[in-house]
Amino acid sequence: MPELPEVETVCKGLATIFVGQRFTSVVVLKETLRFKIPANFAISLNNKIVLSVERRAKFILIKLTDNLTLIIHLGMSGSFRVYSDFAPIEKHEHVIFHMSDNLEVRYYDPRRFGFMILTNTVGLLNLPMFKQLGPEPLASNLNGDLLVTILKGQKGPIKSALLNQKVIAGIGNIYASEVLHLAKISPKRRACNIIGVRSTRLAFAIISVLEKAIKLGGASLKDYRQLSGEMGYFQNYFRVYNQAGKYCKNCGQGIFIKRIVQSGRATFFCPKCQR
Repeated sequence: MPELPEVETVCKGLATIFVGQRFTSVVVLKETLRFKIPANFAISLNNKIVLSVERRAKFILIKLTDNLTLIIHLGMSGSFRVYSDFAPIEKHEHVIFHMSDNLEVRYYDPRRFGFMILTNTVGLLNLPMFKQLGPEPLASNLNGDLLVTILKGQKGPIKSALLNQKVIAGIGNIYASEVLHLAKISPKRRACNIIGVRSTRLAFAIISVLEKAIKLGGASLKDYRQLSGEMGYFQNYFRVYNQAGKYCKNCGQGIFIKRIVQSGRATFFCPKCQR
């Protein structure tokens, strides 16, 4: 599933194409995504001008004229493709956005776990899907003290807390393992015990890993591609994710990355330097 860096990369790409442009027409090829696209979806978007493209957690928010916002979630395999000339429609393309500059933007999703919802901009963040989200990990106020506050009372392992979108928004399985290795924190340590120097290291690691991943266009393991069709490159810099049996980048030769399962998800870590 695309995580925060991948969604942020897509948002930046869409912003360069969408902002200031008008939807001249929208064509729904297949309405059966995770939630069925309503019958009035295309008509409601016609002639709306895009004001901004923003991200909240793993959601893309396309704000439009007439107090409308298009909420998009990429699910497991969602992506966008941009065409300047006619191209045959492919099997897994579901929605086509025709823009006023004659570009064509298509939503592609083989697994159909993504969704699109059109809602009023006023009160947007009070919707149930946003109301309970935790703070943004790249917010300017993220530091060790804030992490101590939001992790207080979280008695489960820190890896699980980082994946809990109600605790902190946008971090997924890949980046949780990467962050904890850089912070030298065991994924099995209780979240509520991340205090003092550990909380400071964790805040630094969250910002460092996510910012580097965004700079590299995210990580491409299966379906994810940037808007240009290019792969992300962060997978070439994984410290621990999918690195079981390889040497720890902190400890060097003799210490191997291990893989365990936590809450049904694979976790990768170093048993020596992560405490």
